[in-house]
Amino acid sequence: MKLLVVMLLAACGSASPPPSPVGNTAAPAPQVTETETDTIPYTGNPAARVQLVSYFNYQCSHCVAFAPTLDEIAARYGNKIVIQHRVLRLPNHGPDNDLPHIAALAAHRQGRFEAMHRALFAGGVFDRESVIGYARTIGLDVPRFTRDLSDPKLRARIDADSRAADRDRVAGVPAVLIDGREYHGDPTIAPISAAIDAALAK
Repeated sequence: MKLLVVMLLAACGSASPPPSPVGNTAAPAPQVTETETDTIPYTGNPAARVQLVSYFNYQCSHCVAFAPTLDEIAARYGNKIVIQHRVLRLPNHGPDNDLPHIAALAAHRQGRFEAMHRALFAGGVFDRESVIGYARTIGLDVPRFTRDLSDPKLRARIDADSRAADRDRVAGVPAVLIDGREYHGDPTIAPISAAIDAALAK
């Protein structure tokens, strides 16, 4: 399957996860394999022939601006496509900045990723008290959500996303991978839809 990176004109830079300290005797962090797609939040039809992968970061202002466009794409195409949502860490943003992304993954476990995704983008405040407040507002099981915030498997999912971004040569966010014809350019509905339509027509 050919993957094409839609690099949007304005983007926040990327950062790989920091290396483990030399001589660290702590138990290794759990690894999430790329085959564990059930742990990757998605919108649309997971069996769809055309796949989009959205790389984003809640702390990226360009991602905040692009989010409504991606929402419109999801609404326009419905079950004709699937959009996977993956995190790309920003420069100087290590694991200490993962909390909003962990919160979204914890909400995903309760089937409420999209609601939390929108709440995080809209709220823009990412301390622990705030993300728990978002969870309460969207109707999550808050005790379960709070426990899941400490589950190392969710941070491992973010590490796996960063490795996938390196593999896909994604240098900044927002970025979208589309199955099909190469496209670079304007982050608006019309040209992105044209690229998706071309992939659907194949």
